[in-house]
Amino acid sequence: MERRETDDVKLFFKQLINFIENYITQTIINQDLNTLLDRKKFQVIRKTIKKEVIVF
Repeated sequence: MERRETDDVKLFFKQLINFIENYITQTIINQDLNTLLDRKKFQVIRKTIKKEVIVF
């Protein structure tokens, strides 16, 4: 197993956040998650989940 340097990890997360912001649309979230959650739970999280994932 190869150890990653701190800078590599920081770069990875910057790239991941950039990818999420630019390519994960509300439509994709709706299509992928609506079948996994019941309707009420999905309606509660659907507008904030993208922001919460990036902040986490």
